[in-house]
Order: sequence, then C-alpha cells, then structure tokens
Amino acid sequence: MSLSYIAFQKYSSVIEMLFSLANFDKSCSNSKE
Repeated sequence: MSLSYIAFQKYSSVIEMLFSLANFDKSCSNSKE
C-alpha cells in the first residue's frame, strides 16, 4: 500500500466528517425556524 493512498484515505474520512457536520448544522437550524 502506497503512502499517498493512505493519506488519501485519511483525507477522505475527514471530508466525510466535515460534510456530516455541515448537514447536522443545517438540520439543526432548520428545526429551529
């Protein structure tokens, strides 16, 4: 397994986490209104 592949996997997981957090914030602000 190449190092760049491992870095890409970690980067992808961070992006996924950021997207899920953004969606969570959207749903929270939507329910407040």
